[in-house]
Amino acid sequence: MDGPSEQSFKGATEDAFISSVYFFASTEKLAQAAGILGCEEDHQKYLSLSEKIRAAVLHEYFAPSGRLCINTQAAYVIALKFGVYRNKEALINGLKLRLKADGCRIRCGFVGAPLLCEVLAENGMADLALHIFLQEKFPSWLHCVNLGATTIWERWNSVLDDGSISGTGMNSLNHYAYGSVVNYAVRYLAGFQPLEPGCRKICIAPQFDGRLGYMYCSYCSASGKYR
Repeated sequence: MDGPSEQSFKGATEDAFISSVYFFASTEKLAQAAGILGCEEDHQKYLSLSEKIRAAVLHEYFAPSGRLCINTQAAYVIALKFGVYRNKEALINGLKLRLKADGCRIRCGFVGAPLLCEVLAENGMADLALHIFLQEKFPSWLHCVNLGATTIWERWNSVLDDGSISGTGMNSLNHYAYGSVVNYAVRYLAGFQPLEPGCRKICIAPQFDGRLGYMYCSYCSASGKYR
């Protein structure tokens, strides 16, 4: 939604920043997996590589003060989600200012949208996360629901206000990317937080808010059903 037009399939966040942050996150996870498996040589190899990638991202995209030099919702979201920053508070403040400038409306796409509410909930902004989650004006999840959606679409405007299908390409009416916001609903609104692999143990800690009214949630995990 922050691309050249509302029909754009590309947003304003620089590709190299996104790919570099995910390169770091993937390499870090690989190092952790190697450590768990007892592959110490691989653990050290990929840990060292992840640190080099993170340092390169900080050098290229962050000011010495900690300010992120790409001022988009998606950039703030993935930097916070994967721990790529010089100063976390500066990054959180930058995200707050970005959202205020955007009227507290979602402006990100496949990269940022699935993580936006999660990141807000994880960083002391649960009220703002729910505010965005419950919005009904375009673009929003409930805007789609109010137009009859029973699954989440590939585009915020896959179906137009008059009920007709958008003339844009790549227009699935059942797409994973924006639908991934359900992870936020399960983990933070319902509060199902896994503590052990396979959900052998979880912490149930809902983020209560009167605007929600009520919520029922059940989750079939590898270790059984939680509800």
